[in-house]
Amino acid sequence: MRIAYVYAGVDLRTSAGVVKKLASQTAVWAAEGHAAEVFFHAHHPPAESGGLNEFQVPVHLFLDAPVAGSAILSAARKRMRTMNELVVSALAWRPDVVYLRYTVYYPALAELMDRVPTVLELNTDDLVEYARLLPRHKMLYHRLTRGALLRRARGMISVSSEIAARPHFARFGKPIRVIANGIDLDGFQPLPPPDTERPRLVFLGAPGCPWHGVDKVVELARLCPDWDFDVVGLNGEGLGADCPGNLRFHGYLTRAEYEGILSRAVVAIGSLAMHRAGLDEASPIKVREYLAYGIPTIIGYRDTDFPTDAGFLCRIPNTPDNVVTHLGQIRDFVTRMRGVRVPREAIAHLDAAGKERDRLQFLAGCAGLDADGGGTRP
Repeated sequence: MRIAYVYAGVDLRTSAGVVKKLASQTAVWAAEGHAAEVFFHAHHPPAESGGLNEFQVPVHLFLDAPVAGSAILSAARKRMRTMNELVVSALAWRPDVVYLRYTVYYPALAELMDRVPTVLELNTDDLVEYARLLPRHKMLYHRLTRGALLRRARGMISVSSEIAARPHFARFGKPIRVIANGIDLDGFQPLPPPDTERPRLVFLGAPGCPWHGVDKVVELARLCPDWDFDVVGLNGEGLGADCPGNLRFHGYLTRAEYEGILSRAVVAIGSLAMHRAGLDEASPIKVREYLAYGIPTIIGYRDTDFPTDAGFLCRIPNTPDNVVTHLGQIRDFVTRMRGVRVPREAIAHLDAAGKERDRLQFLAGCAGLDADGGGTRP
């Protein structure tokens, strides 16, 4: 198959986890004998270490810098032009199928979906998350136009069963496959447990993601002055000047730079505030990375890939006060995990290769091709 991966609106300055996911996915597609190219629409170029060099397939970047001030119409026209350029480029490559990360409606995307079978990837409940992130006029536009994309989809792939079951996706009657986020396990060497008297905990995050719950990490650091905390990916802005002395913000770091921080961690911390995105189930990439390094992890949601309890995961309720009400559970977990690392065989099902073969089979079916991507689509 020839697969065009389209992602509109990615912030390449802060979306390191998503970029890693796309690089890993498309690498498997290429290894399985398929041709893939990535088409990014972004408002800013990537940081110097933004990770686009991790891709093993061609990447096309279409930039439209935001228009300052209240020039809403000017900004919209510029964005439409940029999206038109992306679609023209994608169509010129003549893909058999488009894999589109679900986004807001653009007329050019509708044209692309009319001309090439398209599968949407659902990563969130847009009616909840977008309402938090978008201005009122943009949210109104999204509500009025979202169906134009969903109706055109040949199928959908959801990162969780919870999202797949939401009525505002299910009512369109499209084939939906649940494939949680995975990771290239071969690309990670498990880290030995640290030999330290004072436990360290680590959190990987990004700005503009309230469901990560970094404020709860700060709260946990206050409640546990006998532990040390490292936060990677944020610089602490907006969290107040009274952050405890046992917590350090490192800002954005490359994987090579933060691997040393992870190596000192007894336990890692996953997302603690999924309730802010209206979700209770997820499969965050950062948690897969923690586990690939062998680090036991605290999470505040149901993980799609771990429907039953796993001894190396400490799951606390997905509530606003979860850190305070379950501090005892967290403390007990950290104590038990000292000197412990996650068995590799316990996370083998997280490997991207198996997940991507499942995805490729679904894409081929939606495109009317054979299971191996051969044949001719109607």
